Amino acid sequence: MDNAQIRKDLGELLALLQRGEIVEGLQKFYADDVSMRENRKPPTVGLQANIERELKFQQRIKRWHGVDVQALAVDGGYAFIEYTMCFTDAKNRRVSMGQVSVQRWVNGKVLTERFFYDSSGD
Repeated sequence: MDNAQIRKDLGELLALLQRGEIVEGLQKFYADDVSMRENRKPPTVGLQANIERELKFQQRIKRWHGVDVQALAVDGGYAFIEYTMCFTDAKNRRVSMGQVSVQRWVNGKVLTERFFYDSSGD
């Protein structure tokens, strides 16, 4: 896949994330057989399973404040994004969670994605 096209699609995906439309982003830009993995946890495979995982995460959020992208690179069908998600959780705590995402794009969709973040609070 062309790096310029990935950058364009990634821009649209990040705009959805900024607005808190995460499930919509998954539905539009992720493959049906996507594999998503957080840190060293086993991957969650399949679009529907990842949507369900995301919905569980969203249940812990009272208010979404957006994402702030610090760095982004696209090369050879891969996208690398460093960003901070900001939200207020169900206990009214303001959370700023930094993470790095590595995505592999195939045929216009994210086929694999891995997240790296500090999970010491989990």
